[in-house]
Amino acid sequence: MSNHNPEIMALLERFDAALNKKDLDALAKCYDDNVRVFDVMAQVSGYGELRSLWEHCFPYFTNPIEIERRDIEMHVNDSLAIVTFYSRVSGVQTDSPAATSWLRTTMCMKKIDGAWKIVHDHISFPVNCETEKPAYIFIDDA
Repeated sequence: MSNHNPEIMALLERFDAALNKKDLDALAKCYDDNVRVFDVMAQVSGYGELRSLWEHCFPYFTNPIEIERRDIEMHVNDSLAIVTFYSRVSGVQTDSPAATSWLRTTMCMKKIDGAWKIVHDHISFPVNCETEKPAYIFIDDA
């Protein structure tokens, strides 16, 4: 991971720690107030809507929530970063294949007042257009 920007990696670590503890106030510090999120289940604008989405989702997770990432790629300049990776969240209370599948994730960050903040987050499953069903990504596929 030596080619990864240490400030961006630190932001991801703070994000993971906040999510792990279901700490919405700490999570808020990772996002810009005007964040736009395209999540698997919803699209939200602003941290207030994102907070409500997390509050809705938290009961479906056990403690702690863990995030696993692989194939992280970063494109970073002085004020903007685009980070892509496969991610998987553990602790979901379901037997659905979606719980073990990898998600495609893109995060856009902006340096605001000297600190990196997430301004856009896009999380998705690929879709098989012929069957109109999710095309889950398992470890060998990613």
